[in-house]
Amino acid sequence: MAAAFVSLKKLTGAAIVKTAARHNLREIQAELGSDSHINPAQTCRNMHLAGPATAAEVADLANNAMQDAGADKLRKDAVRAVEVLVSMPATFDPAKLESIFADALEWVRGFFGVPVLSAVVHLDEEAPHMHALLLPLANGRMVGSDLVGNRGRLQAIQAGFFESVACRYGLSRPRQEKRLSRVIRDEAASVALACLFSHPERLQQPSVRTALHEAIATHPEPMLAALGLEMPTGNAKAQKSFVEIMTKPCKPEPKSNPVGFKAPAVTPESKPYPCVGFA
Repeated sequence: MAAAFVSLKKLTGAAIVKTAARHNLREIQAELGSDSHINPAQTCRNMHLAGPATAAEVADLANNAMQDAGADKLRKDAVRAVEVLVSMPATFDPAKLESIFADALEWVRGFFGVPVLSAVVHLDEEAPHMHALLLPLANGRMVGSDLVGNRGRLQAIQAGFFESVACRYGLSRPRQEKRLSRVIRDEAASVALACLFSHPERLQQPSVRTALHEAIATHPEPMLAALGLEMPTGNAKAQKSFVEIMTKPCKPEPKSNPVGFKAPAVTPESKPYPCVGFA
């Protein structure tokens, strides 16, 4: 039985809400080329479930809400939004997609209890999925890190979605991770590498790119050494692409009242944006 997944990503940076919304609303033309994982011929099937029709309006909605709450003075590393990705198996019944994503959005609203800035369903990629951008604003404070929480909360989120939505559509609960022996891990790595060597085009799939990033991020030194690359110092001032911003590990959001922020330069059009994920 196939499973549905829910994953979360903390978004930081002054322009990040607009940039994420541009991807979700398909406003980045560079993502729609012939070598993209997005199928432009199917983009017309995407569903706009909530929020304004343009990325600029989504960003204005977030900024106005923060200003009205007096929570617009943020640090550079403050979480500006939380993106919830709800992904269905590629084999899910197309006739039920509209219904399950509507139920998923209702669950997101109730479970997280913060404003939904935008919700868009993508049917122009390999697996149907919904991007819901949340404004982590509660009681006049930005609470992005608390909204995402730790590993235990992420497991509770998966369980809550299964019990409230997925099980009613015949989908299974995602399997819990278990400790694996070194022999099994090595064998699994060999299988994955063999698959990528045989089908390099699979590197364009968002889920594959995200999983590969997370695997490397856990222990990046050997991969950088093998590629002849230097370990980043964290002091570079060069402009970063949206992909680099979205895939770098997020710093914990301070608990204290944040003040002061200077927006970094972002060039979202430079590279396609991979969907975030947590399995």
